[in-house]
Amino acid sequence: MERRCAVCSITAQAFQLCHAGGGPLSPAFLSGALRYGRGLYFSRTSSKSHSYGGASERERSGFRYRVAFLCKVALGTALDTRAATLTEPEIDAAVVARGRGGGYDSVLGLTVADGGQLNYEENVLYTEAAAIPSYLIVYRF
Repeated sequence: MERRCAVCSITAQAFQLCHAGGGPLSPAFLSGALRYGRGLYFSRTSSKSHSYGGASERERSGFRYRVAFLCKVALGTALDTRAATLTEPEIDAAVVARGRGGGYDSVLGLTVADGGQLNYEENVLYTEAAAIPSYLIVYRF
């Protein structure tokens, strides 16, 4: 099977849960650093997304470039959590798509300002169809 870049795969096939946590930081993620389990992570704060986009970085003519996707995301009924992390069993029990009941479609990690533990909120989806990559933004920094 031909290996493609992550950006190419997302533009061609959208987001796939089977690749969640499989990026360049995967050893940390696979050791339990996925804050809210294996899912598709989004933030409305661009600097948060920038901090995770190092794998897309390229240098051309002395300038550094990265890419980010602007996505349409359907959170459905979100579980607002103040916790910095949730265990897989907690997510399984709460999220419908995980197949063990639950009344929530996604997880929303709250910021310190909202009583949570995160600097920037995180939205985590567990259903591929709930996220549509709509625009690819290439930016220089």
